[in-house]
Amino acid sequence: MCKTSFIRFKLTEPTLEEPYIQFLEVIERRVSFYDNPISQKSLGKDIYYVYCKYLTDKNNNRANKRDVFYIHEEWDLLELINFKKWLLSQKDLCSLTRVNYLSALRQAMGYALDLKLIKQKPLDASLSGVKETKQSKAYSEANLRDIFNVINPMVEFSERLLTPYVKTDVGRNPRLRHKRKSFHDRRHPEGGWGLKDNIIHYFENNMDCKALANTEENKKHLRFFQYAARLPGGYTKLYQELGVTSYTSCHIVLPLAVKLIYLTGMNPDSLFNLKRDCLKLEPKSGNWYIEYAKGRSSFKTLTLPLYLFERLIDDVTGKNHSELIIETINNILKLTESLVPTADDTDKDYLFLFEKTNTNEIGKVTKLNSTIANDWTNEIVRKHKLKDSDGKKLIFNLKRFRPTLITELVIKAFSLHEIKLVTGHKNLQQLYTYLDSENLLITEQKEISKALNTVHETNTKVEPQVDPE
Repeated sequence: MCKTSFIRFKLTEPTLEEPYIQFLEVIERRVSFYDNPISQKSLGKDIYYVYCKYLTDKNNNRANKRDVFYIHEEWDLLELINFKKWLLSQKDLCSLTRVNYLSALRQAMGYALDLKLIKQKPLDASLSGVKETKQSKAYSEANLRDIFNVINPMVEFSERLLTPYVKTDVGRNPRLRHKRKSFHDRRHPEGGWGLKDNIIHYFENNMDCKALANTEENKKHLRFFQYAARLPGGYTKLYQELGVTSYTSCHIVLPLAVKLIYLTGMNPDSLFNLKRDCLKLEPKSGNWYIEYAKGRSSFKTLTLPLYLFERLIDDVTGKNHSELIIETINNILKLTESLVPTADDTDKDYLFLFEKTNTNEIGKVTKLNSTIANDWTNEIVRKHKLKDSDGKKLIFNLKRFRPTLITELVIKAFSLHEIKLVTGHKNLQQLYTYLDSENLLITEQKEISKALNTVHETNTKVEPQVDPE
């Protein structure tokens, strides 16, 4: 327990001999309120020593070094977060000691605020809240390269399904028997069913270039399925080579979901709750935006302006990410358009529809969700043996694309205001807390402090209120 007193006092003017005297006075005065004398002795002495070491390191990294230090200059909005980052860099400190030091400084700064020695309450930082798991860690460049080496061919196949099939005119009718050879003998130059080209010929001329499924209603094509099954990968692999598919399964739609979440950094729940009319044009500005809902609460409508992504350029296509987002959403709409009439009334308005391929519900149309996506990404890792830099199995999930995008925005010097519009946080303090909790504060930026300090003094324009996750 502590007995708090808010009697104002005048801080001593720092000198070259005692440059940190003001911090000593406030810290000692604050910890003196504790009843436990052990707490007074350990915190009063240790936190002052550690904090002075931090200030020294901080000062050495400044362009204009200071000889003396004032509380009202050092204890700004970001000081707790900066001190926490420094504590984490001190490998000789155990985790419990770091927590105690951070807590002691937080209380001292709160005391200084009560005494009006500083103007604003600093943004909080919590060591216990740092996410150490890779489940939500940003992907490295090597991770992204490995993932998209697998995903890009899938995306290309899904997009290929949008173009009309062009006949190859290979082979001959496999049902024409040769008077001397069996109609399925591969050794014969015309081969019958034994040649892949003839099987393709049958597909193009007798199945009307449609990727029919091997079901009871298509039993008249039984011979096709029997001999296509003898090819490497069966008739499913043959369909893939021809650029057709029997069902618009989750394996067709999910690669495009990965592409879209990589481009937008949306939360998976928000992504899979996108409606088919989510892409909208603002008449006055002529800017496109995505309308979506919060992923973890009520169905509150939110917006994501796409002009923010125009500065991000794809190295392969040369298109900006805004163009790619619009293109991807339109491709998903076209790909799933034929599924809408047979979808349940509760699902047909959603963007991410797919057909089930399991035996009991084959062809049933429903919407994608995070559970299906997680099962699919886990299978991708297993099948393609994707590894992280430490040689362990890569943790591939959709929610890691959000901190990945935010990291890229920070590296490319997007302003906090712009990042806030992308992430949808309600204010800059909320955004900065998120960046800190995700360990995304990878660079020191002068404009960060300036922007956060002005947020208390000026009213920002009305903007979309988005889920702070």
